Amino acid sequence: MFFDTHAHLNFKDFYSDREEVAERCKKKGVHVLNVGTDLESSKEVVKMAKEHKGFYASIGLHPLYVKSADFSGEDYKKIFSREVLAVGETGIDKKGENIKKQEEIFREQIDLAHELGVPLILHCRRAHNEITEILKEKKEKLGGKERGSGVIHCFTGGKKDAREYLELGFYIGLNGIIFKMDLEGAIKEIPLERLLLETDCPFLSPRSDIKRNEPLFIEYIAKEVARIKGISKRDMANTTTENAKKLFGIRQKTSLLVK
Repeated sequence: MFFDTHAHLNFKDFYSDREEVAERCKKKGVHVLNVGTDLESSKEVVKMAKEHKGFYASIGLHPLYVKSADFSGEDYKKIFSREVLAVGETGIDKKGENIKKQEEIFREQIDLAHELGVPLILHCRRAHNEITEILKEKKEKLGGKERGSGVIHCFTGGKKDAREYLELGFYIGLNGIIFKMDLEGAIKEIPLERLLLETDCPFLSPRSDIKRNEPLFIEYIAKEVARIKGISKRDMANTTTENAKKLFGIRQKTSLLVK
């Protein structure tokens, strides 16, 4: 079994065959956490999670969208349901604008996750220092080491960055970026029990001959991370699936995920 902990099947890239992709996932035993990027897309991922067994949702406002959208925690609380496993993706993206507003809304989404009792899905682009500073400031609102504070999605940092996120109770999410950047040193030092796998589909395809990424391709990520960690692909799949279930509290929230 594989668990893709970060997908965007609600994006337009999947408009023509979303149901077929979902059925392929279910047939192959790939469970999927679809991630919202604003209020409307968050509503879509919740709807999809309710319609498909083994699919889940995360709700939040992506830092690149703060320019065109305001954030209201009350609006997101209205769409919260048992299928919602996390808040995000949220964080800071220095490629975007309005960094101060990004930081403000990031803080608000940390508060929302704390109120809802779910972990965070973090987006970071060239902002590790700023993000960890805010996380330390809000440390009492994080889930902590026992429950897990969340996941740093699409990790691109170094060993020091990984250690800081781990110390704050976060898991490390790895995807196709590992084929584009040299992250082996950091990956070798991250404990296996704190790793998650993701595709970030339709982006970051793990192979040059595959243009549109999708959850089934999580297998390529698992194979490469398993090579780096010196274990079998099967053990990588099983361990990271258990990690996801633990972080997102799936046993407590729902019985949808079964082997």
